[in-house]
Amino acid sequence: YYSRKLFYAVNLMAGCDANAKITWYSVMTTGSCHDAVALGVSDLMPQLDRLPKDVYILGDDAFSNMHRSILTPLPNQEVGTPGDAYNYAQSSQRMHIERCFGILTAVWGVLWRPMRYGARRRKLILGAIIRLHNLRIEHRVSSYTLAQQKEDRKEQI
Repeated sequence: YYSRKLFYAVNLMAGCDANAKITWYSVMTTGSCHDAVALGVSDLMPQLDRLPKDVYILGDDAFSNMHRSILTPLPNQEVGTPGDAYNYAQSSQRMHIERCFGILTAVWGVLWRPMRYGARRRKLILGAIIRLHNLRIEHRVSSYTLAQQKEDRKEQI
């Protein structure tokens, strides 16, 4: 689990919708594992073959040429070309997953520091965080609302 960044980690792979609700995740591999390998051993790869031909998943450069349903950026595109326009649109849509991970790390304090648990417990904790994250998204609970509720409880005591 020792990563190339010189600390222990798990590789959390996830997909989300435009609202930052996580629709799929996997924590099957170590932090030292390349993203393409992590996706390759995940339960998502067999499911990709069952997708309709006009349904796609967006990925970054790490997933180039992995599957016909994974759209990745085109390399070496000149500014102003159709390939450049595609890369811009593709990157714009991938911002949803970046925002999703930003929300996860901002809200859940357990992700602010190293987890001092075994791999199995880390996977359970990440699964719980993802489920709670999705509940927050579904019920439109903001961090401010959670903080305000805590203050309200203090005032009642």
